[in-house]
Amino acid sequence: MEWHTMHPMTNVFPLAPPEPAHFDAVIGRRVRDLIRGRATQAELGAVLGLGQSDVSKRLRGAIAWKAEELRRIADALGVSIAVVYGEEPPPAGDGSSVVHPPGLEPGTN
Repeated sequence: MEWHTMHPMTNVFPLAPPEPAHFDAVIGRRVRDLIRGRATQAELGAVLGLGQSDVSKRLRGAIAWKAEELRRIADALGVSIAVVYGEEPPPAGDGSSVVHPPGLEPGTN
């Protein structure tokens, strides 16, 4: 039965399926928060093998994230994939205890 079809026995519409774009936007906000002050979109794109424009679209939720991309982000930031998914809090502090791969080291002022 399609979600928009009324159930014949109850005359009630079932719940709409979750919007995939919403999930991608939530993950995008988490990734943006995790890279803030540590990497630019272009640097993240270099890690993912994507252009800055494609990274921007993923961060906004306009393009779906691939599992491999999220794993690469977690690896590059030295956090678990659970942190990227929001199931665990990010590491405490400024991240200086994390060993950053080239291109994702914290910025200096």
